Amino acid sequence: MHVTGSDNPPPYSQLGLDRFKQLAEKAEKAGITIALENVWRLEYLDYIFDNIKSDKLKFCYDSGHENCFTHGADCLSKYGDKLAALHLHDNDGLNDQHILPFGGNVNWDRIMTKIKELNYRGVLALEIDAQYSGVLDEYSADGFLLEAKRRADKLIK
Repeated sequence: MHVTGSDNPPPYSQLGLDRFKQLAEKAEKAGITIALENVWRLEYLDYIFDNIKSDKLKFCYDSGHENCFTHGADCLSKYGDKLAALHLHDNDGLNDQHILPFGGNVNWDRIMTKIKELNYRGVLALEIDAQYSGVLDEYSADGFLLEAKRRADKLIK
């Protein structure tokens, strides 16, 4: 779940915090986890995590967002104790392009080392898009999926 919708959201407030508290309470009752994703403004994640203590409120790490929105923030170190989900994709550091890993300038060695250090045992999910990333002419649908699998395997190694 994104906690903001742009790089210029309204200031965080008690109203917003109350809404996230309600979501956390509902998640606790339903036995589900809500994973909050790093996007443009990490202080919003800090505000929520600092003020809501719930084992159902976790973190979804997005490699592409960190690379282009909050480069150098090291979100895995900051929120790794709450890591519940991954959205792995690459970009040029300027735009959120959702390209295949190793197609941009994301530091995969650093990220995968940190994920291993955190002993993450969840799903490794690629958040990639052939159309959005502009590679429709390079791959058939099957070819894109095979290349995604090859790169996911490379990440795991």
